[in-house]
Amino acid sequence: MYTHEFDDCRFDVSVNNCVWYLRTESTEDRDNWIEVLQSYNGESITFRATTAGVLTTLQHCLDIINQRDESWKKKIDKEIERRRKTEDLYRKFKDEHTNSTNSSFPGPDLEEGPHSTLPEDEFFDAVESGLDKIEEDRQLRVRLRLQSQQSQISTAGNVSKDKEENEQQKPIDDFGTGGIARNHRLWPEIDEICTQQLHYARQGVGQDGNGWQLFADEGEMKMYRREQEIEGRVVDPLKACHCVKGVSAREMCHYFFMPEYRNDWETTLEDMNVLEKVSDDTLVFLQTHKRIWPASQRDALFWSHMRNVKDNVDKDAYNTWIVCNHSIDRDDYPKMVSLMTCKGDWCLFRKMVSLMTCKGDWCLFRHKQGNGTKEKPNTENERRPYKIYLF
Repeated sequence: MYTHEFDDCRFDVSVNNCVWYLRTESTEDRDNWIEVLQSYNGESITFRATTAGVLTTLQHCLDIINQRDESWKKKIDKEIERRRKTEDLYRKFKDEHTNSTNSSFPGPDLEEGPHSTLPEDEFFDAVESGLDKIEEDRQLRVRLRLQSQQSQISTAGNVSKDKEENEQQKPIDDFGTGGIARNHRLWPEIDEICTQQLHYARQGVGQDGNGWQLFADEGEMKMYRREQEIEGRVVDPLKACHCVKGVSAREMCHYFFMPEYRNDWETTLEDMNVLEKVSDDTLVFLQTHKRIWPASQRDALFWSHMRNVKDNVDKDAYNTWIVCNHSIDRDDYPKMVSLMTCKGDWCLFRKMVSLMTCKGDWCLFRHKQGNGTKEKPNTENERRPYKIYLF
């Protein structure tokens, strides 16, 4: 601050490069302003020095924090890299251990399903080749059996009259009514499943068929599938509709039910045992099927019941028969680890609509094994069991 040499009421204030020219009304006012601006100048200098010191300290703290942050970041990067190498090494050892274990103790999941190393197309081609070989063996057995039957025709008339009379005098039982099986512990389940399967067999197909989709059509036979899950399990029911001439509904179901004819149409069957004869119309089977590489070998434990349906629901039928099969578990026949167990419900429903002409359905509810995911359908593999029996 500077006083003017000629004007006693004027004084100048200079701050950095800025200058203010001030003038008061009297010299007393000028002196008061100068005095006040000078206590203020001291406080500003003190405040500036304090602020500069605080800023310097804060900057030093920031530098220390940045240094610590860089140090921790380097440690984290090293730890991440160390962990990645450890995980890679763990996965490598785990894969080696799994491969060595699988080679020593192979299981069904390694041969088919999501863990199979065989491409899907090669898998189905291999299964198809195996089924073709089994079909050739079946046709050979049929030819040999026909030759054997023809050679026995000449001796067929030598059956004793006593045996014929005994056969004629056999009492007519209540076959197909479940009369004897009603006292068995399995009867409540048998009756419930048969009623349920009869309902499914009578369901329509097509536009109003509850989601049934046609996937194969060969002459009189039409095959349908429907996408369905029950309690998280994929069941995907199948249905085949067919009309067969020259046989009755009972003959058709009898051929499907009786164990002595099972090898005639069940071409993949390796071994079949009747574990329990509940009654003439209700049996418990244990079947082992041939292994068709690369699919796993399968077995099936189930009861089979043949019933004469007399509820008069099918107005166009002279008589109606049904054979129901249902998978069960038994403690005296535990599941074998090396086999994949087939589980599900399947039935043959036939009704006689005219003289020696019957029509009906074959229904299958299968409980797929493994991870429960949907499989890619293979039309020929799905169609083969129906074709073998119905034709």
